[in-house]
This record gives sequence, structure tokens and C-alpha cells, in this order.
Amino acid sequence: MKKLVFANEKGGVGKTTATYNFAAAIAKTGKRVLCIDLDPQGNLSTYMNCEPDETDVTIMELIHEAINRKGGCKDETIRAAVKVNEEGVYCLPSDISLSQADLVMACAFSREKILQRILSNAYFEFNFDYCLIDCPPNLGIIVMNALMAADGVVIPVQTKNFAMKGLVLLEGAIEQVLPENPGLHIEAVLINMTRRNKNSEGIEALLKARYGDIVLETTIPDLVEADTSTIMRRSLVNVDKSRLGQKYKDAASELMGRLEG
Repeated sequence: MKKLVFANEKGGVGKTTATYNFAAAIAKTGKRVLCIDLDPQGNLSTYMNCEPDETDVTIMELIHEAINRKGGCKDETIRAAVKVNEEGVYCLPSDISLSQADLVMACAFSREKILQRILSNAYFEFNFDYCLIDCPPNLGIIVMNALMAADGVVIPVQTKNFAMKGLVLLEGAIEQVLPENPGLHIEAVLINMTRRNKNSEGIEALLKARYGDIVLETTIPDLVEADTSTIMRRSLVNVDKSRLGQKYKDAASELMGRLEG
């Protein structure tokens, strides 16, 4: 199972929309895809129509169990937590209870590796080809757990002022993780929610100068379709004749070409 973190320290860059649309695009190729919502706001869970109710098991329950067991989680807990939506994409949902994670994990045994221990369960490796992890816009313990567990990082970035600042901070976090997860690397930079103007073109040029071929050739324009998609709780890639949907399909195809080529 290939594990990819979608992260950027800067908020509002379209991480959640990118995570789900990449997942849906990959699923359309016949791969089994799991999304993990690591944001306490639970926007990915809502977008995927996998929003948990009070009786559902969420990623926070898995974190509690992994801490209490000082290892992984029980098979039955994991199976109870994983949902699948109408588009055939699987989800480990979150809710506001995840906002307690930093406090709960602060004094835990090997706290940066809790998610890694959860994902070490054979259930995940046996059932999924890809795991896409949506992160909150910070570099706290939750994000460090995601980086520790992942194989690669996908960075959605808007071509706006201060875009580079968030990337530099994320690069620093990746460097901190490398001694324990030496295979971690930036798999792709996705130019997301972009507009065609001189400022955007200048920042895009800076990104390509810094990251070279890591920057995906496919760019995602800033269109109202994205907001409509989240309201409808349906991916863009499964909307007929969606311009953004086709862009996400193309970007996901580029990414899969790198991972499987």
C-alpha cells in the first residue's frame, strides 16, 4: 500500500479537495483507495459523505487504542472505523474529538509513530493499494505522525504571495522525520486553485525553479465547480463533462505514472 500525505502548512490551498479527487480518480482505474481524515474539522469526511455520528468509530478512537496497547489496533476496531462511500472510496473519518489529539499524544509512548503503528495492521496492506492522508494546516504532532507513516508527500499550493513560505516550513518538518523515515520524499507539488495572471505565472516559475520535475505539469484552475462539489458531497472526477474533474484525472494519472512507472 502506497501512503501519500497531502500537506501544506498554509491553509486554504485546497488540500481536502485535492485529496478526495485524487483518490476518486485513482479508484476509477480499479485501485482500492483509502482516505484518512486527519483534520479535526472533518471536512474530508463530510466531503466523502462519510461523516461519523456519535456511535461511529473514528481515527481518534484508533489513536486512543494504539496508545493504550502501546502497539497497533485490534482488527475489529479497524474494521468498524473504515467506511466506504457511493463512489467506492474508503475513509477513516474524523470529527472534532481529534482536536484533543495533541494533548492525548503528548506523553504517549513513541508518540510520532502512533499512526505508523495503526497502519501496520495487515488489514490495510491486504485491502488497499493506496492510502491518501489529508492533513490540517499546521506542523503539529498529527502532521508529524502522518509524515512518519508515509512514503511520499504531495503538496497542493496556490500561486499566491507567501506560497513559498509554507513550503519551506514543510520541507523543514520532512527533514526532521528523515532519520526515522529515510524513504520519505516530496512526491509531487500540485499547483492548485490557480488563476492566469502575471503574479500567478511568476510564482509558478519560482516553484518550477525550486522543485523542477517534482511539479506536476497539470495545474488545477480556481473554478466555482470545486465549491459545488463539496456541497454536493461528490468528487469532481465523477461529474460528467467537468473541466476540473478532467484536470484532477490528468494530475492523478501523472502521479500514478511516477509511482508505478
